[in-house]
Amino acid sequence: MPDNPGAALAYLRATAPAGWRDTEDALWAAFAAEAGLMLEFVERHTPLRFSLTPESDVWLDAPGARQFGRMVSPGLLAKSLIGAHAKQLRTSTHPMIFT
Repeated sequence: MPDNPGAALAYLRATAPAGWRDTEDALWAAFAAEAGLMLEFVERHTPLRFSLTPESDVWLDAPGARQFGRMVSPGLLAKSLIGAHAKQLRTSTHPMIFT
């Protein structure tokens, strides 16, 4: 889903704690510009797949906020992908939700 890196950067700037922009702005700008390409790279080079979730940005009244299209969740991976190490993998005692 296309997004506007300028809007994403505006959202990051508007919702960050006071003073963070001084040290984090270059990182935010790189993230806003390259996040989509990073997801494409991961999907191209690994078995991991992402899907959009229905959540909106948390602060919808902030500049650059979007109702839909920025939150992604990783799909499930087969335990067999880790080969012999699969025996060492324990089932979580807590439900896990990642976005």
